[in-house]
Amino acid sequence: ERLDPDVYQKWSGEPNTPSHLWFLSMVGGIRMQQEMSEVVTCPGDPSYNSRLHSGYCISPSEHWLLPEPWSTLYMDKTKINSRGAETVILLSGSPQAEVKAQLRDLENRAWLSPLTKQVAIMWTSYNAHIDLLMVCHVHIFVSTSGHFHQVVSATGLFLQPYDGWWCYAADAMWVLSMMHLLFGEAKAIWRHWMRDGVLKGTKRYATISNLVDWFNIFAGMTICAVWAIHLQELAELKGYLQQASVDVPGSWRVAQTRSRYFELVHDMASKFETRFKLLAAYPLILVTKVFQVCSGQPRLALVTKTIAMALTDIIHFGLVFGAVFALFAETAMLLFGVGLLAGSTV
Repeated sequence: ERLDPDVYQKWSGEPNTPSHLWFLSMVGGIRMQQEMSEVVTCPGDPSYNSRLHSGYCISPSEHWLLPEPWSTLYMDKTKINSRGAETVILLSGSPQAEVKAQLRDLENRAWLSPLTKQVAIMWTSYNAHIDLLMVCHVHIFVSTSGHFHQVVSATGLFLQPYDGWWCYAADAMWVLSMMHLLFGEAKAIWRHWMRDGVLKGTKRYATISNLVDWFNIFAGMTICAVWAIHLQELAELKGYLQQASVDVPGSWRVAQTRSRYFELVHDMASKFETRFKLLAAYPLILVTKVFQVCSGQPRLALVTKTIAMALTDIIHFGLVFGAVFALFAETAMLLFGVGLLAGSTV
């Protein structure tokens, strides 16, 4: 059975919600920033430089090659919002004629100029169907080699980090296991200190198995700290969203509130990749704990003892293999890199 036709006609609600792609509601608008280059002395020989070029020169760009998507989120804040290249926000819910007039004014006063090093365009949209805030970035890098690189990235921030009680239970069990390991190792090192003193006790305690335990503890504590920071920032983000309104151009009446909202969302998106890298590395850290447990069993210790006895040969093989692999990679870049758009520099 089809829905009432009024549902389709009034899909955006009353008052009309600024939206796109059917399911996403614009929040705040579109923020445009740019990082400026510095004017420097031309590096060419004055005997021919003044005859071939009478204008200014800028510092060379770091982005001759296509940057990685997540590395583009970090900008030099000392080189943004400069005079003549101020940060611009196109307010959501504004009439189309007003937005076009604002863009035409930016074009007439050369907001995008030869001094532009990179342009960062960011907008946020809310998906009420899954309670998700989408943060989209479009970065345009202007290289002094003549290339304009474009990098698009998107980050989804779930406003409810836990779907149900089972998520709380899983986190609680993991934290309790980490605390059990921490207190166990703390008691062990305390007994060594009380029996042999701090220096001698630490020396006897610092075995490979104990160092593996502390490595797992510090990794777990780092993940807990990063997640706690995310939850704190998420609570702050919800505070901003609770003050927003769909019938206000730009979602907030106060411009400073809108600017702080964009800064917060940008910082959260920048930390997104770091958090996932930590989570990706954590299973590899847990493997070291598995090897420690295996070394305590006579049959399973066969693997760990074999690796320990052949460690020197394994390291030598890794060095030789890495050198040969790097040589082949460098040869491939020299032969075929110029023919690739992402590998070309001129």
